[in-house]
Amino acid sequence: MLLLCGLSYGLLQHNILKSLNPQSDIVIAIKKQNKKILISLLLALGAIPFAYVNPIISGLLFFLQSAIWLIPDKNRTMSFQEED
Repeated sequence: MLLLCGLSYGLLQHNILKSLNPQSDIVIAIKKQNKKILISLLLALGAIPFAYVNPIISGLLFFLQSAIWLIPDKNRTMSFQEED
């Protein structure tokens, strides 16, 4: 389920980026977030096989994936403040 949510978020973000000016601050900030998306995807993919081996490790990986998204992105915050 989380993989599908991540996939739909990635598709939405890609379509938004295509509609904006490639030189704008928000586009640059969003592109810097790709590392966060990749880590989240790898944690989710790693948690699935661990669910069969040790469910506690799987739960921790899903928790880490969720915690990553709770930390605000400084680049996005700064780009929004600059536009005001």
